[in-house]
Amino acid sequence: MQSPAEHNNPERTVSGAEVIIAESLRPVLERLSTGDPFPESTELRKALSAMEYFIPEVLREIHSEWDHESLDVVYPLTTKKTGNQEADIFGLCLLISAQSIVPIHVRLQIDSQQNHVTWLECRLGDQETRDRVRRPSRSADSNQQQPSSIQAQPDQIDWAYRVTYGKQDR
Repeated sequence: MQSPAEHNNPERTVSGAEVIIAESLRPVLERLSTGDPFPESTELRKALSAMEYFIPEVLREIHSEWDHESLDVVYPLTTKKTGNQEADIFGLCLLISAQSIVPIHVRLQIDSQQNHVTWLECRLGDQETRDRVRRPSRSADSNQQQPSSIQAQPDQIDWAYRVTYGKQDR
């Protein structure tokens, strides 16, 4: 099993997608108590849409096979506030090149004042997924491939990609 990659770059550039995530999640997190699920809202949909761009940006910094990979449609199965300005999102997303649905688990903390992510832990895909990213399959059968891990809980998945950066502020 691959160990999590640690990414600590204090001078990293804050992307537009990251700004949208922080701007969108801040008002939702302020209304919730720790442990509460996120209600369906325009803000949540906007943050999930921005994650389609932000997560590949982060993965590209460490994994060269993500240079030509993209995500589409981050669909949350569970969401909750887990702490001060902190969110936990577990769900599914679509790998564009392989047209495959894969699991995704994002835990993040946003800055309370500025529009950026101060801490991120992202796990994406299962071990089947890693092969598909490296050698995308365009066959008709690839559209039907869905890893069995999508029925699992986050800690039961043998994640293909793990990235952590920043420091979680408790």
